[in-house]
Amino acid sequence: LEDQSAWASLAQAALEVGDFATAELGLARSGDTAALATLALCGGRRTALSRLAATTAASGDVMATFHSNVLRGDVA
Repeated sequence: LEDQSAWASLAQAALEVGDFATAELGLARSGDTAALATLALCGGRRTALSRLAATTAASGDVMATFHSNVLRGDVA
């Protein structure tokens, strides 16, 4: 399934029932890096933020990489 809006809807529904693993999958597949970063931050998952920063850096998304690094406290 490549419909980003369907993945976003799945993520929203998963968040409403507290299924964070499914929400993370839906957010990742929908490409919502800001929501992924927020979910990782709220869950105290610094490793997930690091992974997100690396993924967004590899894809050339400078702002998402910066956002993830700021949330981790890794700014130079």
